[in-house]
Amino acid sequence: MNNHNDTQNHFPQPHSPQAQSGKQTPAGGELFVGLNILSKIGVVFIILGVIAFAAVSEGYISATVRMLMIFAVGAVMAGAGELFYRMHSVIFARALTLGAIIDAAISVLISYYSLEAVNTIAVIGIGTGISLGGMMLAWRYRSQTVMIITLICAFLPFFAAADTEAGLYSTITYLLVIQGAAVIVAAHKRWAGVMPTGMACNFITAVSMVFYAKEHINSEFAVAVLISLYVLVSYGIYSAYTLLEAVRNNGKMAAGDQVILIISQTATILAVFCFMSIFTDSVSAGAALFMLAALYLGLKIALAATVGQKTAAAVCMDNLFLSTTAIALFTAFAGEYAYIVFHLFAAVVMVWGLLSNRQMLRVWGYALLSVAEWCFLTYCCFINGDIFAWQFTLNAAIWLGLMILYIVRKRESVLFNVYTAAAMINLGAYASYMLSEKLIGLLIRTGTVIYGTQGLYAAAFSAAAWMLLGFVSGKLKHMKKGAAGLSLSLYTVGLLFLLTANIHNAQASENTVLAVILTVALNVASVLAALDMALKIKSLAPKFARAVGLVVSSYGLYALTVTLGSNKWVVFASCIISIVYLAMAALWIVFGFRKGNALLRRFGLALALLSAAKLFLFDFKGLDAVGRTLMFIGFGLTLLCISFAYGFVSKKMKNK
Repeated sequence: MNNHNDTQNHFPQPHSPQAQSGKQTPAGGELFVGLNILSKIGVVFIILGVIAFAAVSEGYISATVRMLMIFAVGAVMAGAGELFYRMHSVIFARALTLGAIIDAAISVLISYYSLEAVNTIAVIGIGTGISLGGMMLAWRYRSQTVMIITLICAFLPFFAAADTEAGLYSTITYLLVIQGAAVIVAAHKRWAGVMPTGMACNFITAVSMVFYAKEHINSEFAVAVLISLYVLVSYGIYSAYTLLEAVRNNGKMAAGDQVILIISQTATILAVFCFMSIFTDSVSAGAALFMLAALYLGLKIALAATVGQKTAAAVCMDNLFLSTTAIALFTAFAGEYAYIVFHLFAAVVMVWGLLSNRQMLRVWGYALLSVAEWCFLTYCCFINGDIFAWQFTLNAAIWLGLMILYIVRKRESVLFNVYTAAAMINLGAYASYMLSEKLIGLLIRTGTVIYGTQGLYAAAFSAAAWMLLGFVSGKLKHMKKGAAGLSLSLYTVGLLFLLTANIHNAQASENTVLAVILTVALNVASVLAALDMALKIKSLAPKFARAVGLVVSSYGLYALTVTLGSNKWVVFASCIISIVYLAMAALWIVFGFRKGNALLRRFGLALALLSAAKLFLFDFKGLDAVGRTLMFIGFGLTLLCISFAYGFVSKKMKNK
């Protein structure tokens, strides 16, 4: 995204140095937050207030008038955005334009579901106009953010128009056309963020399409084919751009293009596999995957003839062909036949690599053979509780033996590092399992744990075990940098378990005092884990040193928020606190400008963001429709005023 460049374009750089004024003028991240972030949050809050108004005005204003009023708000925002653009205030123009696009897109859904003022055909027509208009404005204002939001909003009409059979097919065509236009614009402007956004939205839409298609199409096979074809064509749009660029560049592909190609086609492979397997049978799914593999092979042959078989584009097609064929073999065949066929396929790939003298194919052959052997052994063995303890014991024994060998020979071994990691991971799993089983059993016998919170205790005990092992593994001197990587991995698992415990605690209908004490203690202790993680990242990447304090402070604030909000005795969702936060943020920003103190201004900006997040995540649930309307619109206007004043005063300071 180019928002950082937007702030520099919005305010010209002063010719005189800052030292002459003696004050710290806003720059960099501070200017980005004060202008870009606050203005966009303010616009979003105003839109939320408009949505709340549409709900509260029911029974007082007719549906048509309410629909026109909502669209009028978007039109006013779009007009104001154009006015600011002509006044050379590009940032506010983009923020208001974003608001206009979001308002128009959400208004379509409100008009269809709540107001019942438009039909499916009108939804598609209005959605087309909004999408193309947003793309034109993104082109005019040179804003990737506007383009991304427009693309996200372009998917919203699907959830209204797909209610009917004709609307389902019409929206599928509409989405393909819109995504094609978005890819063309993004390719021309070199906007890298548009492609991943479109692919993510497309994935959500494809999954949702299952429920709509099953309502209107009687044949499950037809449903599977329709969705699979949609995924194939839609993700093919994103892939086509990368392949055409590769052909223009004689087969060379940038790393970002390779990622886009691999992700888009991986999603296609998984979609075909899942939809065909669920709605048909394994043979049909395997046949569909074989057809997809044949498509990849055809593209590979075409690229090899055009740009060479060892170029990046042809190699990507090779990888897609081999992976799709492997999945197709496992899908189409069952039982021991799958492993026999898979072994044969691995052997063919290895021979192919030897005859063509291509190392990549030889590596693929070895990898496929290893997977085939592993699957065969897994198929032959029954997995039970005894194997887990046996595996842990074996790994620990090998680990100790390698450590002794290392000490005797005084040479580090990669295999030693691998088995150390395996032993620590097994130990973590075994410790969390034992703690959960034994301690929860003890607490149940004493009547301390109620049924609804057993998941909380299991997650909490597991979090403690993994974070403790993360700390211990980070001190293993024999693994050098590998110890830091292992420690980070174990810490991450522990923090995920802690997040699960917090969710269980917040959702429990009844919490015991022990549950609250346990989760609070773990949240407090996890701040030390976050500090240790930050220090390890600093040791691996010295440039991260300046961010250590910010990361730990942010996590501490998060831990405090979770601690307050995950029990029934502390009421954190109060809009009065958010109002006080926002008022204090405005005062700190004003005071920071008067004193020329950047630290005070940044503190005020952080407090403003905190108050906005608190209002959106916590407070609005306890408000009625009128309260939500007033709070969102009031907060939105206040944040816009702060952002506008921030830009005005900072520009004035720079001009002095």
